Amino acid sequence: MLNNTIIEKLFCLNIKYLGISLEGWDEKTNDYIRGTGQFDKVKKNLKYIDKLNKESKKKLQVVIQTNINSINYDMHEEFYDFFNQFTNYIITVGELSLLGNAKDNTEILSTPRKYYDFMINLNNYIKDKQFNSEIIFTNLNYYEILYFNLKKVINLFPEIYSCSINIGGFSILPNGDICRCSYLIDKQNEFSFQITNIGNILNVTENELNLLYKDVNYNFDYKNNETCKNCTLYSKCNYCYALQEENKFLISERCKIFIKKIEQIINEILENKIKIQIFDNIDLICHNDTFKVIKYYQGKNIEYKVTYTQFKYLLSLFKNQDSICDLSKDELKDIIFKSLICTKE
Repeated sequence: MLNNTIIEKLFCLNIKYLGISLEGWDEKTNDYIRGTGQFDKVKKNLKYIDKLNKESKKKLQVVIQTNINSINYDMHEEFYDFFNQFTNYIITVGELSLLGNAKDNTEILSTPRKYYDFMINLNNYIKDKQFNSEIIFTNLNYYEILYFNLKKVINLFPEIYSCSINIGGFSILPNGDICRCSYLIDKQNEFSFQITNIGNILNVTENELNLLYKDVNYNFDYKNNETCKNCTLYSKCNYCYALQEENKFLISERCKIFIKKIEQIINEILENKIKIQIFDNIDLICHNDTFKVIKYYQGKNIEYKVTYTQFKYLLSLFKNQDSICDLSKDELKDIIFKSLICTKE
């Protein structure tokens, strides 16, 4: 468990990101899994980190790792109220897995439908409000985000989520010892990289920590999976190592479903069976024969280059014209994969 001494050490080590787990955004839902009093301890730690961030030239980016379960899936308003008291956090929203403290709580497991409901309800609730942090739905794969953006259910940056181990992430055990992940302690023989016996957070040096990301050279073996081996995102797709066998199947099957859904919409647009519109939070920029689009998300702005024909078509949509799509399939697919357009309401 974090304390002030460890937090101060993290600042000294120039740690860039600190992940803190919460199973809910109020005392009742969090402590049901984490234990009595844990919610209050986390709040105190967050306040101390905010204090040091304000006082120090060094900044520690807080990443809140939380999960949807059958208790909190309808608490989107409470989510907004609790997390909006903080600024510039990254909040990752996953789905409860039977690992760690949650392994004995099968009675509160969620479902994909409840996860989608929470995502949709939260998005609708905050879309016209100021929210001070970035939200990432880590249980959505890349194609699910694209599809829900395309249907204008959400407006999230499409990205591929990867285990933090791949970028030097580690866990701190209650005694201060460092391990790659507490869920992997008994699985050392399954991986080539070191999981335990790395050192103690109070004694380790910054240089020793910098070496952690260099010894990871591991990819899930998706080569025999038809969906995965034809995907251009294959090399970046490394989900939870602790659930790798489960994820091999789940990720590929869910991707397969949503790839087909997106392909169907692309064909219907080209056949003029459905109308599309440009997202509201987009700027079109033309300068010296260079065509750009800037899309604004919660917490980040993304700039894309587009072709002249793509720019012309986006401009016609921006002017609210019911334009017939004259793009090639590849050009249309490109702006869809940049989440620049969505189906018309």
